[in-house]
Amino acid sequence: MKIMVCLKQVPHQDARLDIDGDGTWIKEDNIKFEINTYDTYALEEALRIKDEGEAEVVVVSIGPDRVTQALRTALGMGADRAIHVKDPETDGSDALGVAKILAAIAKEESPDLIVDMATLTGAARVALGPELPALFSDDDDLARQLVDVCMAEEDPVWHMPLWAPYSAPIVFHEAAPLYRSGNL
Repeated sequence: MKIMVCLKQVPHQDARLDIDGDGTWIKEDNIKFEINTYDTYALEEALRIKDEGEAEVVVVSIGPDRVTQALRTALGMGADRAIHVKDPETDGSDALGVAKILAAIAKEESPDLIVDMATLTGAARVALGPELPALFSDDDDLARQLVDVCMAEEDPVWHMPLWAPYSAPIVFHEAAPLYRSGNL
């Protein structure tokens, strides 16, 4: 079994965030970055599955050079391989752009399971509020395990059903927001 875990690097939860001069991003000087908490839980669960039997865990992250820190952490925890997508064209990508990149990697890697806890959850966060992130899965047993891990850490997630039509192939329309979405 091959498990692909998507990692998002975020500023440390206690970091002071100041906006840069042009107002488009934060000043990254002297900020410590870390793996998003929910992605850490996802990685831990994938590694638990690996420990129970034959599985390869591949971590994937998109971003600048600093992302290698998160990938090294994941490798140190037990991931087998890491994939770093570093391309200036991906800077500022919207959810569709990120999804296209992850889909291209998944197509090449052919994983049996993809775990993405935080990369594409913005709309669900708006719907559920800032305290309770959504978990989408078509595997109810795995979702229950992830919910249990998060509850044990006193950081719950809400398992939401994956609507059946979403499993159909994605068709990209020319009107979709493709600004800075990479060249896939």
